Amino acid sequence: SIKNAPVVYLHQSFDRREMAALYVAADALVVTPLRDGMNLVAKEYVACRNDEQGVLVLSEFAGAADELSDALLVNPHDIDGLKAGLLRALHMPLDEQQRRMRALRERVFDSNVSRWVQGFLGAVGAAADQRTADEGLDAEAPELSPHTFLSSTMQDRLRRLATAPTLIVATDFDGTLSPLVENPSKARILPRAQRALDVLAASPGVHVAVLSGRSLASLAETGLRSDGWAVSGSHGAEITGLGADHGGGALTDDEQGRLDALARRIERVLGGEQGMRIERKPFGIAVHAREVADTRAADELLAAAEELGLTAGFEPRKGKMVREFSARKVNKGQALEHIRQQLPASPVIFLGDDVTDEDAFAVLGSQDLAIKVGEGESRANERVADPDAATAVLAWLAQMRTGVVVGSS
Repeated sequence: SIKNAPVVYLHQSFDRREMAALYVAADALVVTPLRDGMNLVAKEYVACRNDEQGVLVLSEFAGAADELSDALLVNPHDIDGLKAGLLRALHMPLDEQQRRMRALRERVFDSNVSRWVQGFLGAVGAAADQRTADEGLDAEAPELSPHTFLSSTMQDRLRRLATAPTLIVATDFDGTLSPLVENPSKARILPRAQRALDVLAASPGVHVAVLSGRSLASLAETGLRSDGWAVSGSHGAEITGLGADHGGGALTDDEQGRLDALARRIERVLGGEQGMRIERKPFGIAVHAREVADTRAADELLAAAEELGLTAGFEPRKGKMVREFSARKVNKGQALEHIRQQLPASPVIFLGDDVTDEDAFAVLGSQDLAIKVGEGESRANERVADPDAATAVLAWLAQMRTGVVVGSS
């Protein structure tokens, strides 16, 4: 019977009302062509979901995938990956469904025929500008390293942001502006990134912010020059600059006592392990394992740190080879919203590489740009490979905004 059949294949046409009803009833829509055109059925599904529920599973080879980046993008040639995508769609929490569908609907309704015409003419103009530059007639046209790839959607979004009356450029530090190093005290911002952010900060209407898990004191020790910027440390427990100063207040005696007790326990259990480093912060403790030689041993030691924190009533914050425990429940998303509230209403571009940056990605809207640096699952709608590529994005944005060339030398 149809009720017990794993797949019901209906080879027939449906009128508009019936199709809309099917779209609204579907927990997930799977559109997985191996090679195809726009696949507007994906956009129809999104347009019908005014309940902001349901999950779109979309082939990365579909034309619509360039716009619908908040869908679960899959490679239909990868059977295991496709199965994983289907399982994730069917078990996706309601809040994530709503977040993704809300972003998809904004994208579908914003990308109307007028926007398409503007984008097409803009692309034609950009191509003409590039041809002029190639012929040596315009030395100021933005350039990218041949090793840096930016998707067409990212370039379009960067061009839009570059012409916004006001703009907030926010970024993580470690793994984004600075390559990850075994000893965090040796991290330094890439010189080109510093120059690009300096140029952007000096541009009228642009505000620069750095959001880091480091304390403000630790950021200062890296040599970061941030005069005139907003800087958030300790995952948002400390904020300074651009009128967004927020010290979080001193720890209460109870908070300090709990933190001290946890520090003693971690030091007693893990302090003697080769390569482990325990860092005290103004509002918490970080346990680093980047210098542990064996990856499996590092994972086990970090798991032990998590257990110690949970036992003491602290929620572990996971990062790349680090676990943190804070006396204050704050995150980078809250810090970004706090900074944003102090400034004129502006679109935001945020670049980050770590799990803790996902909180900032989560508060961005359809007019903002979230860029994940490196590998790993992310809420971000765009991605670059590494800090060098992130720096190239900032340099390109600076040049489009101001005309100032931020070279790599």
